[in-house]
Amino acid sequence: MTEKQIQYRKMLLRKIHEHREYKIRAQYDGWEAYLNELYGVNSSAILTIGELLNLLEIMDGKTDVPVVADGMRVSKKIKRKVDDGATEKQIIAITNLWNSKSNAKTDMSLRNFIDRMFGYKPLHLQDLKKYQATKIINALNNF
Repeated sequence: MTEKQIQYRKMLLRKIHEHREYKIRAQYDGWEAYLNELYGVNSSAILTIGELLNLLEIMDGKTDVPVVADGMRVSKKIKRKVDDGATEKQIIAITNLWNSKSNAKTDMSLRNFIDRMFGYKPLHLQDLKKYQATKIINALNNF
């Protein structure tokens, strides 16, 4: 990469890390799962300039189709790496958001909500996958 490309890439990374969407997802430990879902990586530092531009477009709501370095669209049906369980921070965020935004503040009503999203009721919130916890947090933020 040339010096100009390196500077441009750093500027794109700075824009991404200052973006509102990044701050919300990073606050609830959902950034890595979000990148993994879109591009199959855990860090934006691994992405190319084209992928960073595409990520900014997705975050700004201009497009919803992830594109990898060679210009090919990423299929949402691609099997990803085995996902770890939800983090403690995510579980705390789910319970806090549920208690603040829900009319029915019981654990069973939360599990019914999760059942409507994923088709099963988890026995414990720790049984959720990281990407599921991220989707729940996003849904509760949009309540």
